[in-house]
Amino acid sequence: MRFASRTFTTSVAVSPRCGVSRLTNLIAEPDASEAAVTEAVNERFAPVRARRAELAADPGYARRVLRDGCDRARAVAAATRRSHGSTESGSPR
Repeated sequence: MRFASRTFTTSVAVSPRCGVSRLTNLIAEPDASEAAVTEAVNERFAPVRARRAELAADPGYARRVLRDGCDRARAVAAATRRSHGSTESGSPR
């Protein structure tokens, strides 16, 4: 049985435009400070945190979304039952 020769390296090749590239470079450098990594993570998640704050400011929003989704699902289910000839209980007519 032949085995392939493998060379292992610790370098990571990522696109400089990739959002992970900056973090990878910060972590790979021995002198990268914890503050720099924290700043990069906070910068990356800032839009997510802002959206979460918007949603938290309106607690009724999630209930409205769920209610609207349930209403749409019920309408689709009723149409399906009608087209397949079953009653509310699910048994055939």
